[in-house]
Amino acid sequence: MNLNDLIIRIHNDWEDTDVLPVIERVLRSLSIQKEYLQDTPINLRELCEYSGLSNTENELVYKATNYLVHPSIHVLNLRYELYDNGLFEITADEIYEAQKDGALYHPVTGREIPNFENEVTLSFVLSHEFINAEGAIS
Repeated sequence: MNLNDLIIRIHNDWEDTDVLPVIERVLRSLSIQKEYLQDTPINLRELCEYSGLSNTENELVYKATNYLVHPSIHVLNLRYELYDNGLFEITADEIYEAQKDGALYHPVTGREIPNFENEVTLSFVLSHEFINAEGAIS
């Protein structure tokens, strides 16, 4: 990934929209903190506050986040996490199977997780491609 190419792509995709400045601010914050954020779940609300975004811009932040998670952009990875006497990462395939079968099983103990939809949370982590990207975001 080349950050200069990424910025051009973002401008082409979001030119003349209210989302463009939000993506730019979030991306700049991620870039500045990428060594600190490596392999760390990102709290998007805190990141947005750090970027100077207000709560009234939530819809724009959601659009920006969806865009940055998209496989063709791949700045953020979506991660499913189960908090149950520790933190356990759950794969998208496991979530898919659980939704299909109606049951999610603990990755270590094998016991069924009741109401797993309420127990699994989403978080975001920086992609390795973004962490290792060439170029700079100004």
